[in-house]
Amino acid sequence: MNEDKKKIITQYIQCYNDFDISGMTRHMHEHIVFENKVNGVVDLSTEGLEAFSNQAELAKTYFQKRKQTIQSWHFDDNKVTIEIHYQATLAID
Repeated sequence: MNEDKKKIITQYIQCYNDFDISGMTRHMHEHIVFENKVNGVVDLSTEGLEAFSNQAELAKTYFQKRKQTIQSWHFDDNKVTIEIHYQATLAID
């Protein structure tokens, strides 16, 4: 079961790195709640697939390139938490 979750999340990260929003949302539920946390603090939150997709499309314009690399995995029942290393080159100042 955890291997299936890892595969989906790994595919999501690859699509994120490739700026492929359609690929990112392929496995997402219509009522997704997305939270981006930095140092344990939520700095961005969306509710619903459309809101997530809109935010992802907007975020694409911020970067020339970006890369997330998974550093660790934590599985807890129906929840998966990953720690990532993030590198990016901004497209705008």
